[in-house]
Amino acid sequence: MKNSAGFTLLEVMVAVTILAVGLIGLLSLQNQTVFLSQNSKNLTIAALIAKEAYTEKELELRGFPGVKDRPQKMSTLYPTFTVGEPEVLPLTLPIGEVPPIPLSLIRVTVSWKSGGSEQSYTLNGIVAPGIYGELGR
Repeated sequence: MKNSAGFTLLEVMVAVTILAVGLIGLLSLQNQTVFLSQNSKNLTIAALIAKEAYTEKELELRGFPGVKDRPQKMSTLYPTFTVGEPEVLPLTLPIGEVPPIPLSLIRVTVSWKSGGSEQSYTLNGIVAPGIYGELGR
């Protein structure tokens, strides 16, 4: 029987296969991390753009003129994001014997393309336009 001091070819091939499987798994995790990071970035930008459009509409409903005439907006910094026109839906809350409080639901939708598919983010908020409307006059 020979006393060999090295590895056989079969042992080396098994070790290389195990190493390759481990590296493929790590590269897959890295790819997923990059995808999730980009998705998180897009959602953050969409939320900021939606909040800006929501605030503009809220101030307009409360009677502050000229809010939309600002020179620089988030939506102009990110042209790949599309802001829909904010929807304003009337709401009323009946509270027993007290007259109902007039409220408005403001809905803003921002959309963008990511990875060949259309993504969107919708922000909903309720505002009472009549309560502070006199301040802007």
